[in-house]
Amino acid sequence: MDIRKRLLRYVLAYKGRLLLAILCGLIMAGCNLFFASLVGWFTMVASNKPVDDFKIIQLGIKYGWFKPENSQYALLMIAAVLIVLIRIPGGISQYFNNYLIASITNRIGADVRAEIYAHLQTLNFEFLPAQQNRRYNVADEQ
Repeated sequence: MDIRKRLLRYVLAYKGRLLLAILCGLIMAGCNLFFASLVGWFTMVASNKPVDDFKIIQLGIKYGWFKPENSQYALLMIAAVLIVLIRIPGGISQYFNNYLIASITNRIGADVRAEIYAHLQTLNFEFLPAQQNRRYNVADEQ
């Protein structure tokens, strides 16, 4: 049997955990992408570019949350709050992703060990001493 098929058989035994780990990885990637765009907001404010074209700024001015002359400061505050709010689910999904991947690998390792031990128990009693003697004899000849 091809080694990749054998390994895939071990991995697919835990496909539920694997799908959850993939989902957590996608959430983590989405949070990181949104974080990158929020850093772009900071750079726009730092370079004194106009920020009135952002929808959230237009909404804040419309509802009177802040005045148009305070729009850069408001964008900084909004970005800071959103960074904290985005990092929370990102960190939680990263924790669960790491946990699930580690549990899958540990379970696969346990499955492989159990299969090896089960195979060793089916061998004759003379197999292992014969293999050890053969190994020592080959080492002595070299």
